[in-house]
Amino acid sequence: SEASIRKSSLLSLKNINKKINLATYGFCLPNKGFEELIRSILILNKSKYIVNLNIFSAIYNDDYKYYYYQLLELIKSLGVEKIVNINKDYLPIEDIHKELSKHDLIVFPYQHSTESSSAAVRDGLASLKPVLVTPVPIFEDVSDLVNYLPGTTCKEIADGIIDWINHRENNT
Repeated sequence: SEASIRKSSLLSLKNINKKINLATYGFCLPNKGFEELIRSILILNKSKYIVNLNIFSAIYNDDYKYYYYQLLELIKSLGVEKIVNINKDYLPIEDIHKELSKHDLIVFPYQHSTESSSAAVRDGLASLKPVLVTPVPIFEDVSDLVNYLPGTTCKEIADGIIDWINHRENNT
């Protein structure tokens, strides 16, 4: 209806000047969806949402250093260096919990995984912050504790974050 469209537009306007701090966490591996999440940040900012992203992602081993550099290049090519940061240091779990707890939302944009569960998502939940995940089987064991993104694409990740922001605004 026209009223709900107007309300949605007003909600979007309300969020224009609110900075949302996002984080993600996990080893720096191609299946984790970091590339899609970085691209979604560009979509969010073009939609007038002010979003910062901190990626806490230790390099798994030397075979995957290339992926870290690939992510840095993507950040540079998209021009989001001021709002997307990667911390590649391996941090003790207490530090991860502390760092994640400083954010408004923790996002796990996994694309696929052969693992049966995610230790990283449990660490995200331990931060006591809201957690958004992609609809992939690795998160089934925590399905009652997380919120789901509508899919795994950049646009679906951005849409899910926007829905979360708007839902949060409606409830504050």
